[in-house]
Amino acid sequence: MAATNGAADGAVAFKNGNLVRLLLRDFMTYKKVEMKAGPNLNLVLGPNGTGKSALVCSIIIGLGGEPSTTGRSGHLGEYIRFGCDSALVEIELYNETPKAKNYLIQRVIQAKQSHSSGKTEYTSHFKLNGKDSNRTHVREFTRQLNINVDNLCQFLPQERVVEFVKMDRKTLLECTEKAAGDEH
Repeated sequence: MAATNGAADGAVAFKNGNLVRLLLRDFMTYKKVEMKAGPNLNLVLGPNGTGKSALVCSIIIGLGGEPSTTGRSGHLGEYIRFGCDSALVEIELYNETPKAKNYLIQRVIQAKQSHSSGKTEYTSHFKLNGKDSNRTHVREFTRQLNINVDNLCQFLPQERVVEFVKMDRKTLLECTEKAAGDEH
């Protein structure tokens, strides 16, 4: 459940829509991990292969991004930890409304064996603030908070750095303006 935002104490440092907490279960290499973010710059440091990029992938996937946006696998099943049949991404975003609960987005990816074909099929289910939702609604909601997981100036997975570097000046300026909240 989302925590109350603490706005009553007068020490609000987070801005509306800021990432407050990330919880992963059976996502990629993580069995269970919870990350709590601060209101300013947050760094994730570690040696190669320790799951730093998996955190970026989980944010993209959790906020309704397409698997291909991560620059890794275009298939949801690749984000379920090996040997598991489901994965959970839970993202808590700051709600600037005083004494309100923070926004909570959950995405569950499930693997199910098809009785007819025998193949594994993957489904995805969203919840927004505890209520059943869908990808389209989650994406609309996050866009209202100026979060766009498709914008390389907001989310830059390491697998897409080359794509970012090759952006022409006009496209880079447009993406930067959108990331800053200017839609012109």
